[in-house]
Amino acid sequence: MNQNRYQIIRIILFFCFAALLSACDNGNVSPGTWSQFHADNRSQGFIAVNSSPAITPLWKRDVGPVAHSSPVVAMDGSILLGTAEGRLVIVNPNGTIKCAVDLSTGVILSTPAIASNGNSYIVSIREVDSDSYLSTLHSITPECEPRWSYTFPDVNEIIRGHTSASPKVMESSRGIHVFLPVRFSRQRDGADNDDYEDGLNELFVFNDRGSVIDRRTIGGCLRVTGGGSDISGLLSDIWDIISDFPKGTAVIGDAFGPLYEQFGWLDPTPALVDLSTIAQPERPLIIVADNCLGLRMTGFHWRLDLAAPQLNRIWTYDDDSDKNYFSSPAVFSNGLLVIAREDGVIQGFDPETGAKLWSQNVGEAVMATPASIGRQIFLNSLHRLHVLESNGAFADVPIVSTYLGGGQTIASPAVSANYVYYSTTTGLRTRSFDFFTRANDSDAIGGVSSPAISPDGIVYNVIIENGTSYLMAYPARAQPQVP
Repeated sequence: MNQNRYQIIRIILFFCFAALLSACDNGNVSPGTWSQFHADNRSQGFIAVNSSPAITPLWKRDVGPVAHSSPVVAMDGSILLGTAEGRLVIVNPNGTIKCAVDLSTGVILSTPAIASNGNSYIVSIREVDSDSYLSTLHSITPECEPRWSYTFPDVNEIIRGHTSASPKVMESSRGIHVFLPVRFSRQRDGADNDDYEDGLNELFVFNDRGSVIDRRTIGGCLRVTGGGSDISGLLSDIWDIISDFPKGTAVIGDAFGPLYEQFGWLDPTPALVDLSTIAQPERPLIIVADNCLGLRMTGFHWRLDLAAPQLNRIWTYDDDSDKNYFSSPAVFSNGLLVIAREDGVIQGFDPETGAKLWSQNVGEAVMATPASIGRQIFLNSLHRLHVLESNGAFADVPIVSTYLGGGQTIASPAVSANYVYYSTTTGLRTRSFDFFTRANDSDAIGGVSSPAISPDGIVYNVIIENGTSYLMAYPARAQPQVP
């Protein structure tokens, strides 16, 4: 226990220094932008800006059917979102549709990522045949013009590269790089570890021209009877709900079972952390989780200090449980790596070494990625919002305020400098950090797509209504409501 306490203090001090460096721009603290899955490349789910309780929306815009894809915000204030019809939609800050592009290569389940130049990166996935899928990574301009696309390897009826994870973008002096984990992208051969019978899963790295500049094995899957992989059942769940959207019959609620069974469980998205120091310049840390055969989490250094940038594996962690489904990893500004599990177990790690520091059980499935401002950790289980301290202990908050009012959620919480927002099947809920200020827009029925917060404090949320989805915007300044 003393050793774990020492490790926590050490990484907190180190990451606080790194966070101060990355948050400063010409001496001024910048709130950043909510431009990727779960806010930023670390997946912190936090933006340093004041906001207000989400009560009455500024506007509501029909964007077409949305499954898991969550809104992200570009530097010009436009909002990007992927649909189950395979369209990338860009919405102006006033709620009008700026443009949309039909990718024509399947559906979009994941969240777009936006670079500082406005170009975005989005993954589509299509069903090739029964229980067999293939994904394509696309780059799109701010005007919805396609720049390039890359379809992952299609080796045979079993080995087809596919993913429901979201791409992550990291920018440096070496340019823009896009990171994406992919299942079944390579067939195992005699030189590979024989833990996997058929396909290997890899982490791909692209440059901004769409070229693959590195790919490394992160795990593997087993074939199941009838073809496909052992992840096919999850994608089949997602396909079922997508097929209901065009019929206008897509509904959500407890009567239809847990949301993760209705909508499927997504592949984990990586977390990227700039750990550049004087001793180790230009070596960002890349954390990727593979959950095809239980959790295998890997830490890589992204070696920008080499003539040809490459991934360098520095640690691997294999979970000793028999569980297969995990959230995406998140690395917070206090230096803590956190990941959640299908049985409600939350685990904290040292991201530099992969050493597990603590474990906590919240009692029910957690698909959502945890969020934090660097002290307390906010996470959604199926029926509750939980608050943990950075050492894994439960925080002292009013328990009655953490329940979802009979609703469910698999969406991740979004945290501003003064509020926590979480989308549920009974509305969009707002809580202050002390839980004394509470608000709920009960008309905002969601629980699948996660909210986003703009640098000026506007909250964006996706709801499902009448077989389609709407993007809603809530003002940065509103009168608090305490029910």
